[in-house]
Amino acid sequence: MLRDGERHVYWCRIQRSSNGQGAAAGGILSLTFTRIDSKISNFKKQSVQVLGFEWENCGKPDAPAVLKTLSVAPDPISIPGKIIAEASGQSAVLLDSPLPLNVTVEKEDCPEPLHSYGLPCRCPFKPGLYSLPQSDFYIPDVELPSWLTNGHYRAQGVLGKQDSELGCLKMVLALHSN
Repeated sequence: MLRDGERHVYWCRIQRSSNGQGAAAGGILSLTFTRIDSKISNFKKQSVQVLGFEWENCGKPDAPAVLKTLSVAPDPISIPGKIIAEASGQSAVLLDSPLPLNVTVEKEDCPEPLHSYGLPCRCPFKPGLYSLPQSDFYIPDVELPSWLTNGHYRAQGVLGKQDSELGCLKMVLALHSN
């Protein structure tokens, strides 16, 4: 079971569609994610909600590949369910296959209700007064893959080619399973 603050490592392979066109030529790219540190065996179908989705570019200001806009609705997003998504980006270089994408996903190790009261969960703590009223903490018995339990998540994807960073994107979201 993944404990708060732990990470799993995934390999992402981006491949060109069979029509032979690259991304810059308007072809379709497929993404394949493979977990390389261990296998997940216990799955349980449950509905999940994605809450508070945020994103930002985390690459260098002159990165050759950047996401310009991204909007996802509704908030919260229900899974299973429908979403409305819109995005735009720009690349100053040819993006062809194979093109590695390194993705890091971290679960915040700060349980509720600490977030509800605006309490920080990691150093440094800014000077100030902090107070947590008497609170109940519930730790669920979850049979989802351990990396997909309730919590706040940060994900960072660094796009690179031949030891150079092409772009970087950070996302913040929260999952709530029923």
